[in-house]
Amino acid sequence: MELLSRYNKTLYKAEEDELLRSWGFVSRPAHVYWVTAVYVAAVYFGPKFMKDRKPFALKEVIMSYNIFQVLMNGYVVLLYYRLFGSQALRWWENLCCPVSAAQNFRPLVSLEYMEALRLFYINKLLDLIDTLFFILRKKSIKSHFSMFTIT
Repeated sequence: MELLSRYNKTLYKAEEDELLRSWGFVSRPAHVYWVTAVYVAAVYFGPKFMKDRKPFALKEVIMSYNIFQVLMNGYVVLLYYRLFGSQALRWWENLCCPVSAAQNFRPLVSLEYMEALRLFYINKLLDLIDTLFFILRKKSIKSHFSMFTIT
């Protein structure tokens, strides 16, 4: 636990500005640990819960979910294209730019990039719902929580 605490202190410094703190769920690594734990529990206990139940009919819900995911992914791609489209080979400069007001960041590029990353991260969270649909429909389990935790 000490190693984890040291890692978090290194990665998430106390000098973060209020913008990052205001992003709620994506502002702290502890949220990732909790969501991952709940997800793994749902994947483990979900099939046991559904064992004696009929599969849910979720066709419309899944269709809506998929349309939302396509639109959200399209929007994130659009944000990235706006940021890096004309400078495809200079993305590293923008990627490594400071993101804190204390570090004199370039507001336009940094804030837009942070917003795109935040939306990407939220999208990875929403991807976890896909597995729950498989469980509720009694299909073979598709587990991909590692993408969320690695991101």
